Amino acid sequence: MTGACIIVLVITALYICYRDVQSREISNRAVLCTAAASLLTTSGFALSWSCWPLACLAGCFLFAVKAFSGGDIKLILAFLLGVHTSWWSMVVFAVAMGGGVLALVYIALRALQSDSGKLKTDGIPYGVPIALAGLFGVCLSAVDLGYI
Repeated sequence: MTGACIIVLVITALYICYRDVQSREISNRAVLCTAAASLLTTSGFALSWSCWPLACLAGCFLFAVKAFSGGDIKLILAFLLGVHTSWWSMVVFAVAMGGGVLALVYIALRALQSDSGKLKTDGIPYGVPIALAGLFGVCLSAVDLGYI
């Protein structure tokens, strides 16, 4: 079952990346699918009931100060359901690094682009590094727990 859940996570992550780049929207259905597949990949054994509520509070704070959008917060929390707490810092670091690189790429593309209609310029699609880092974290957790 772990293999099937990882396949679902890969497909969902690719869909989220595509939608976020195209429209800056992360659908609630995709987040729900991600949450279910993340949780099932590690059979819930990666979830830390003491740390996850703190992550929710941190997400609420980041949303309140407009550092992240609601969809981004929901997405990272959905992936964290399947990431063992020993990998959380790696996932957050990967999201930060990926987001920074993505921001630099978007700044360069905006500077080089003559027609602003070709590239959606309102914000950075942080769902891309969140989906990729979250997928990597869930897979590492599944290996770490002996499911793969």
